[in-house]
This record gives sequence, C-alpha cells and structure tokens, in this order.
Amino acid sequence: MEKSIKVYVVVIIVIVLFAIFGFILITRDNKELANYINNAATLISLVLGLIAIFYSIVTNQQSSENFARLSDVVKKIEESAKSITSVPKNIDDKLENMKKEIIAAQKDKGNHRLSENSITQENNQSININDIDDTTPDQN
Repeated sequence: MEKSIKVYVVVIIVIVLFAIFGFILITRDNKELANYINNAATLISLVLGLIAIFYSIVTNQQSSENFARLSDVVKKIEESAKSITSVPKNIDDKLENMKKEIIAAQKDKGNHRLSENSITQENNQSININDIDDTTPDQN
C-alpha cells in the first residue's frame, strides 16, 4: 500500500515538473506574460510577509499573556512556601504555650512541677511520666 502511494506521488511530481517546463518553453518569448508572473510573485511575497508579521505579533502577545499567568502562579507558590515555612514556628510557639499552661496547672495543683523530660515533685524526687495518673487537675 505504501509503495503505491509513493509511486503516485512521484508520478504527480514528474507531471507537474513537465507542465512547468512546457509552460516555460511556450511562454519564454512572451515578455508581457513574464512581467505579469513577476508582479504576481512580488504581490504574493508581500502578502505572505504581512501574514508572517501579523502571526509573529499575535504569537508574541500570547507569549506575554502566558508569561503574566506564569508570573502570577509563581507569586502564589512563593506565598504558599512562606506560609509553609512559618508552620513549624507556629507549632513550636503553640507547644511552648501548652507547656507553660501545663506547668501553671501543675503548680496550681501544688504537687508537681513539669520540666521538659520528666515531672519532679517539689522535693526534687523524679517521677517517671508513665507513673502519673490520668486525672486532670480539674477532676480533683
């Protein structure tokens, strides 16, 4: 199938070349026809040049619009990255506040103080965190 298509294409190209060659032989002495063809080729070149210029302007405008959209997306990504980087600091601040509240609640209870790793009684005797009962100060 592909060979037959290639053969047809080659035959068509040969016929077109013979037609062009025959046209040139017939009209080679006709200067007026040569001038018409020359003028037509010049006009076609000008029109194609204008189309190319118009196409490049439209493409440039689309590129500018795409760049503006891309710039907006980059700004949004930067804002998201900033908010994500502030999350650990916010968590640390909240954990510190929770630790202070627990220490204050334990001091209000009067029996225990909370350090970072263990809870110690007022007489500095260490208590394992697992030994503490599950009751909260509000339940006592």
